[in-house]
Amino acid sequence: MRLDTPIETADLAWAFASLCSLLRVPFDPDLFLQQFPPPLNVASLSHAASSLGLQVNRRRYAPRDLPQIASPLIALRRAAHGGASRVALILDADAQAVLVAERNMPPSCIRHTELAANYERDMLVVVPRDSASSPEDDRRGERER
Repeated sequence: MRLDTPIETADLAWAFASLCSLLRVPFDPDLFLQQFPPPLNVASLSHAASSLGLQVNRRRYAPRDLPQIASPLIALRRAAHGGASRVALILDADAQAVLVAERNMPPSCIRHTELAANYERDMLVVVPRDSASSPEDDRRGERER
């Protein structure tokens, strides 16, 4: 995941509106778009998250590792010929498939092989800044209950 890879403003706004809804964090789309005008790139993801009280941690995941992650992930669909990468959210995963959402498309389940072929392996784990535990700790705690 290269920090200078361009991303569309609409993708960034959609991703954080969705994440804030999932994580119950207030989100004002007009203010967000004022704070993050184009052009945007992957580095903008961390700045945007911080402005919303969220923390992102970049991690490399193999698709088989995704079922152990409790938090939503930001993934990037590989850009064609140097164009802008599409921002996607990984919402859930099991041993066979991954639930992926992208702007202007309904969420869809894709096979691990399709995820590996079309998306960057580096993903961003998103958690509220005041969250005391890591996503892996959250999932382990769920299994122990």
